[in-house]
Amino acid sequence: MFTSGLGPVDIAVLILYIAAIISIGFIVSRRVKTVKDFTSAGQSLSPLVMIASCLATFFGAFAGSGAMEMIGQFGLTTLTILLGANVGWFVMALMAGKMRKSGALTYPAYIRRLFGAKAQAASSMISVVYLMGQIAGQFVACGTMAHLLGLCSFQTGIVAGGIIMILLSVSGGLSSVTITDSIQQIFITIMCVIVVPILAFSNAGGLKAVAAATDPVKMSLFQGAPSGYVIGTFLSLVLAYSCEPSFAQRIFAAKDEKSVVKETMFACLLGFLFTVPMWGAALTMPILFPGESSLVFLPLVMKAFLPPVLRGLGIAAFISLLLTTGNALLVSETSVISNDILPRIWPDADERQGLLISRGVVVALGGLAVILGLYFQSVCAVMLLFVGMYGASIFPPVLLSVVFPKRELRSETVALCMGITAVLTLTLDLIPAFPAEAIFIGVPVHLILLLGLSKAESWRIEPAGEEVQV
Repeated sequence: MFTSGLGPVDIAVLILYIAAIISIGFIVSRRVKTVKDFTSAGQSLSPLVMIASCLATFFGAFAGSGAMEMIGQFGLTTLTILLGANVGWFVMALMAGKMRKSGALTYPAYIRRLFGAKAQAASSMISVVYLMGQIAGQFVACGTMAHLLGLCSFQTGIVAGGIIMILLSVSGGLSSVTITDSIQQIFITIMCVIVVPILAFSNAGGLKAVAAATDPVKMSLFQGAPSGYVIGTFLSLVLAYSCEPSFAQRIFAAKDEKSVVKETMFACLLGFLFTVPMWGAALTMPILFPGESSLVFLPLVMKAFLPPVLRGLGIAAFISLLLTTGNALLVSETSVISNDILPRIWPDADERQGLLISRGVVVALGGLAVILGLYFQSVCAVMLLFVGMYGASIFPPVLLSVVFPKRELRSETVALCMGITAVLTLTLDLIPAFPAEAIFIGVPVHLILLLGLSKAESWRIEPAGEEVQV
């Protein structure tokens, strides 16, 4: 176990760091007075906080854990696959100004501005399913780290990590998420982007030694995985991140709608630049730590080569980032339910009741994510499970609204096509013969349905505002 020898000083630093982050979250929670404060931080995110929190979510949600698992399997081909997330993120950045000006607080609410209430309802349910997979992935990562740290079993780690995430989410909502994420991104950038790659390559003999010792297939940007999987997962990530609800939530919560495009693009660029050295350094894993899981590459390097205190601080920052990212995803899912689903069920709820319901939803969703994580037990498996479904179901109508701005699709048509595509794509993704390739079927089917049904209706326009009910 890689943490054998983790001294009491490092353990104390780890505990104190996580306790400090949790305390900051509870202190910030005093700002939360309304549902809007809880789900969108009162639309008060400064440019620096928005950029840092987006980066922290990107690192914690995939770059620092699940991506390392893929590096171990596919080598540098992982860079090509996961570039799809950055491409999709950039596409969202291009639309960020329009999104912020729409007045929406969630991506389904933005869908409502484009297509009407029925489309919002369909996209809300699909978003809930997608985010559940992302949350469960964070729980799995926490359970794995806790087990490899020797703190507890994998199952206990998932439950313990889930409880901490739920407590953070219940307390401060998006305000506490963005503040704690911004603080931690400073440590993560220094430790994971700069220190870990330098330590890894220097102790492995340098770049040439690592390249010589690595399977040539894993040194390829394209040949490390089946071509269908590479292209399918790449496209799935492009579509999913073009409408990714957690990043969209940051855009909707930004204080300045004039600079939100630049902020989102800058965060996207930094996300790419920061992850390349970190992912590339994971190729040293077989040399430095043969037989160990690549999932724990980052904390493993910290444990092996950093001195006491810094070792504990680095590992604590990494684990805590997993916790607060899970917290961020929980808040995103709660925002969708609180703003897009519950008003239909309980339209007369006041602010106090709405806030209470939102916090209750966090607890329920956290429990479901724990169960899902215990079942799959793989970060990549559970996080990628719903990516193809989400991207194929949500983004095509948004894309059509950009390409054909004068042709408005009926809300019923969009909702029906979203639902059919979601069921079809998820079904294909669950069949072994159609892993990521389902995106090749789901997206064309969705576009054909949208265009075909709309043409059959002679492009009849029904203004979205006529059916919107508050």
